[in-house]
Order: sequence, then structure tokens, then C-alpha cells
Amino acid sequence: MSPRPLHLWWVGLAVCLAAQNADAVQRTVKTRVTNYDDSPVLVQNAAIHMVQTYSTPGQVALVKMAGPHSEGRATRSRVRVANRLNQEIETYLLEGNVDLRNDTGKTISAFRITAVFLNAFQERIEVDQQMIQEPLGPGQQRQVPWNRQIPHQEVFEVVVVVTAVRYSDGTVWAPTEELVLVP
Repeated sequence: MSPRPLHLWWVGLAVCLAAQNADAVQRTVKTRVTNYDDSPVLVQNAAIHMVQTYSTPGQVALVKMAGPHSEGRATRSRVRVANRLNQEIETYLLEGNVDLRNDTGKTISAFRITAVFLNAFQERIEVDQQMIQEPLGPGQQRQVPWNRQIPHQEVFEVVVVVTAVRYSDGTVWAPTEELVLVP
């Protein structure tokens, strides 16, 4: 059997590396929704998945002076590689959609979605709050995109709840008890 040409070997290696990383690229995260009893905006459904991302190389200019009067023009540049072999900088992006419904007769101008991240042992890792400034009419339903970048992949479950609402007349609803503390 004759050895494979070198360019085919490199192609095979690239395919193997891509296949190795393909398993960890994306996974669905268990998502649980909860609502306060008197919440004006109800979370009806949420679907979140985790995507593994890598940092990208940056490009910096190197100034090469052609002569005493070159005015410091860059004649070449070099790419500073952040993703060298075994030095990839991994980050993870949690992204998905949250289905909401205005359960009141008032127009809502803004609301806050709180997400509690839990690990495999149902322990809270951290809490994220995102304010959405989109009008939501009385009885109206909306699917809101949600995302958050995290530095690790320990998130196994996300609990989603609306924790504040601002009506178009300026009044604010906020819960009297902290349901977020006990997911």
C-alpha cells in the first residue's frame, strides 16, 4: 500500500478535528419557566441552547518605515493569533427564545427577564437579568430573543421568570417576595 499524499493527510486531519469539536458545539439546555402569582407578564415557554464559541484572531499593524519621510505608513501587517494549538479561548453562548404574554389590560413599555443558571446538582451558579424595552399591548403575546455569554459550560438548567414590569403610564410592578432565590 502506498502512502497517502501529504495534502490528503492534512485534509483528513482537519476533518477529524472538526468532527471532534462538532460534539461540543451546541446542546439544548433544560429550561424551566415560572411565574409569580400576580405577574402581569406571564412566561409561557422558553427554549435555550448552548453554543460553544472561540475567540478570533486580531490584526495589528506593524509600521515599517521606508525612509525618513514615509510619514509612518503601515506597509505590512501581521495577524496576532489568539487560537494557537491547544490555546483556544472557549466561551459559551446561551441563546434562545422566551414566549411572553401581557396578562393585563394595560400597555407595557418595558420588562425585566431574570434567568437563574443551575449546575448538574441543581445548585445556583449565577443569576442574569435583562431588560427588554419593547411595547407589549394588552393581551398581546410575543417571542423575545434572549442570550447571554458565559465563560464555562457548567449550566445544565435555566429557570426563567419576569421580575419587573413598567407600564406605559409610568407605574411599575415588582414582586413582593423573591421567587428567584428558590428556583
